[in-house]
Amino acid sequence: MFPNFDEWCEHVLHPEDTHPWNFRTREFYDEYRLKYNIAKLVQPRSILEVGVRFGYAAHAFLCAAPKASYVGIDLDEPSWGPYKGIPREWAELQLRRCWPNNDICTWRANTQTEPQKFFAWQFDMIHIDADHSFRGALHDMETFWPFCVKAMVIDDVAEIEAVADAVKEFLLRTPYAISFGTAVAKRGAALIVRDNDY
Repeated sequence: MFPNFDEWCEHVLHPEDTHPWNFRTREFYDEYRLKYNIAKLVQPRSILEVGVRFGYAAHAFLCAAPKASYVGIDLDEPSWGPYKGIPREWAELQLRRCWPNNDICTWRANTQTEPQKFFAWQFDMIHIDADHSFRGALHDMETFWPFCVKAMVIDDVAEIEAVADAVKEFLLRTPYAISFGTAVAKRGAALIVRDNDY
């Protein structure tokens, strides 16, 4: 179940994550509630996230799919605020605290330059929210699509034109990827599903 606004602000958001973005607004709350609803629709048993930061999207996904396994990858950039630690590491601790029986792990990687070899790993849902340039977003979609079983969610398509253009290019290049549409709360999320009959 998704927490109410006050619980979300108090128990999910990092207390030092206050700027440059103010996540303690109804707009951002609705954004993560949207991610929760997408995961409710997909019902993933396994989730891969590219771009973890403080794990807010991961928290929303696991609220919707509380038995799912979760893998998160992040470049470990600074928090862009007063927090001086590594947001991904804080996120992993919080996710493990909330879902102690789930298989949850994260690691640092540059998905633009380091090969991603998951071998036989497959994920029902993949969330792309890392490099927001056209080339970077397209690279992440193409890199991780082979590991996607059901659906890929691409963040920020309503706010960042380069990401929206990358989604269009990816769909042109990938005939067995079908656009399920774009949902918008604040930043927007494109949902792409795999055509298993292709």
